[in-house]
Order: sequence, then structure tokens, then C-alpha cells
Amino acid sequence: MMMQMVRVLPMLFLLLLAGSVKADTQAVTVLGMTIGESTPQDVQNAFNGVNQSGVNRFSHGPMLSTNGDVGVRGVKETLFIFSQDERLVAVMMEMPKHRFDDIFDALAAGYVLENAQRPFVGDRSAEFRQGDVSIQLNAPHLSFDMSLLYAKDAFLEQFRETQRREQEAEQSRERGRL
Repeated sequence: MMMQMVRVLPMLFLLLLAGSVKADTQAVTVLGMTIGESTPQDVQNAFNGVNQSGVNRFSHGPMLSTNGDVGVRGVKETLFIFSQDERLVAVMMEMPKHRFDDIFDALAAGYVLENAQRPFVGDRSAEFRQGDVSIQLNAPHLSFDMSLLYAKDAFLEQFRETQRREQEAEQSRERGRL
């Protein structure tokens, strides 16, 4: 019995270690902030010119923004969205659209590509994934800017659900007027 336990314990340890490594590789870090872990204080400590931007209507948590340098060339504005328990659930950056290919290539090197639309003319977009985080790059055709969003799936689901309910309420109000 003891001999079997001696053989099983090292295997069990390796399995636990492999599981913890896998969990760590699933963490998504952007601008030095880890999605699902970083706090508003972490953002304020990391960047200059951080402003309070109110409470997010989807996560019901605080939002912080910066128009300053975040370490990525050309970023004009960055919005950090937190959950009610003040954990980072989304980061949105606005930057010049001419950086689409550079940003796409950088994301493709680190994340799984799920979908991409890259016409020569027209809207360009890409969606990447790692664990429960979606990374969305959107460059509208008739804009000089593009957005890069890192968001937890739970936040995106709450966003979609809230929008669906608001659209239904608007349709109901409209029907009531006709």
C-alpha cells in the first residue's frame, strides 16, 4: 500500500503542477494589467493621467481612462472597465487605423485567431481568444481610428443581454405609439 502511494504521489504532483501552469498560461495581460485580477489601484499606479470615468452600465463597476502614454505607439485613449468587486474585466484602446496589420500580427503571435475580415477596402476586423477572454480588433472603413478590446466573456455576455433588453423595450415603446 505504501509503495503504491509513493508511486502515485509524484504523478499526482506533476498533474497538479501541469494544471497550475495551464491556468497561468490562460491569464491575459494587456498593458501590464491582468484581465480578471488587476484592480483600479493597479491601473492608477501604472499610468500617469488616469481619470475616473464613472460606473460601467454593464459590469456595474468603476471605469478609469487615460489619454496618455500606455506604452503602445499611437494609442489615443484607453478605457479600463472593472467588475463590481473591482477586478479588471475589459480594456479598450483607440488608435490609428493604419496600425491594423502591425497589431493584427502581434496578436496573432500570442493568441488563437477565431475570425478575421481583412479586405483591401472596407471594414477590417479580427477576433482572437485565450481562455475566457476575447480580443477584438475593429477598424471601420470610414474612420481614421480603430479599437482594440480585451474583454472577459462574462462581461461581453452582460453587454449583449443588456443591449437585447434595451432593444426589446424600445420596440415595445414604439409599438405602443403606433
